[in-house]
Amino acid sequence: MMVDSTSVMAIDFEVIHYGDPAFDSGFLLNHLVLKSFLKPERAADYQAAAEAYWNTLLASIPQASPALQSGTLQHLPLLLLARVDGKSPAEYIRDPARKQHIRSFARELLSQPAPNIFSLFERLRPYLMKLLPAISV
Repeated sequence: MMVDSTSVMAIDFEVIHYGDPAFDSGFLLNHLVLKSFLKPERAADYQAAAEAYWNTLLASIPQASPALQSGTLQHLPLLLLARVDGKSPAEYIRDPARKQHIRSFARELLSQPAPNIFSLFERLRPYLMKLLPAISV
C-alpha cells in the first residue's frame, strides 16, 4: 500500500493483507535481499535502503521493536525460499547458481537466525562475494 497525507492506495494485490505486520517488513526486506543477490555490486545501496526503512519503521512504533524484529527475521528466510521455489518466483532470479546461493543463505538463517536486521547484511556478504566477478590484477 502507498499512503500519503490524503489517501491510501493498494498497489500490490498479490500480497496485500490485514495481518501480521512482521510479514510486511519481512516481505520488503526479502525484496532488498533478493536484489542484492541479483546485483551484488549494489548490495551496500540495498543495505542502506533496508536500514533507512527499518529505522523509520521503528521510530514510528518503538514499542513494537522487539516483536517486530523477531517476527521479521522469522518470515525472511521462508520468504526467500518462497520467491525461489514457490508459486510466485521472483522473475528476475533465473540463474540456477544464484538460486542455490539464496537457498543456502535462507537455510542458514533458518538454522542460525540473524540476531537483528543490521547483522543480516553482514551475514549476507560472504554469499554475495561468491557472485562478484573475479578482479584481475
